[in-house]
Amino acid sequence: MLTLFRPIARPVRSIIAFLLGVVLCLTSAVHLNNPFLFLTTVEKYRIVSSVYTEWVAAVVIFSGLVIGSALIVGLWTRVAFVCASVVFSCFLLAQALALTFGLQADCGWFGSVSIAIGWQSIAFVLCCLASAIVGACIANDDPIPSVGE
Repeated sequence: MLTLFRPIARPVRSIIAFLLGVVLCLTSAVHLNNPFLFLTTVEKYRIVSSVYTEWVAAVVIFSGLVIGSALIVGLWTRVAFVCASVVFSCFLLAQALALTFGLQADCGWFGSVSIAIGWQSIAFVLCCLASAIVGACIANDDPIPSVGE
């Protein structure tokens, strides 16, 4: 069954990698442009202590840049897809908790143009997560050649 999809796996993987990479890099760039807005968004989620809010915000921003860049360039795509899956899972969990507890805040994805936390923002994260999982499943990274080869 998988052999039927083998001819289209590479272009599908490339398209998914590019789109997810652009989303991650774009959101990180927006957050770098106005880090205090993103910091207040992270604080509004009330998931981590205020002591760790700056660290969480920094990790989210820079992991998005690194993972997004790796996906766009095509570097270690399977690892990048798995890392993107972890990041999107964390975003999904944070938004689901915020929605469950009735938090009235923006999702924080695109700075000041973000949408309120709700089913629309959760659907967006679910689509990104599903795409990252599909990308990880069809990625076939070539092994790094050894020095003797």
